Amino acid sequence: CAFMFGCGNSTKSELKKIVEQNLKAAQEEKLDLYLADLDDSIAATTRPVMQKIFAAYDLSYKLVSFKLLSSTDTTAQVEIVQETRKVKGPDFRDNRSTAIHTFKKGPQGWKFIASKITEVKML
Repeated sequence: CAFMFGCGNSTKSELKKIVEQNLKAAQEEKLDLYLADLDDSIAATTRPVMQKIFAAYDLSYKLVSFKLLSSTDTTAQVEIVQETRKVKGPDFRDNRSTAIHTFKKGPQGWKFIASKITEVKML
């Protein structure tokens, strides 16, 4: 794949679709759907965090930008910028965050294995 032109586009569109469906699941507060995009190694620790967020807040999420940073047959990194705004809930500062998401490809397709926030700007 490394030598074929255009090969990365399918990976990019697959990953973008996963990011978009993950944000949609978060916005709709569908926990199992949200966790389905995560690797088992992080899903268990993420569950209680998201349960608390869903219980306390109604948030809206918007994907502002998406960039494929690197990809191999089994791993990929993307940089995303997203806006998170409070619809309902206690004190929360609307923000625009930049994050690097790392994915691993397994039998069930691409899964989030790590996320690192690199920048947060309050809106």
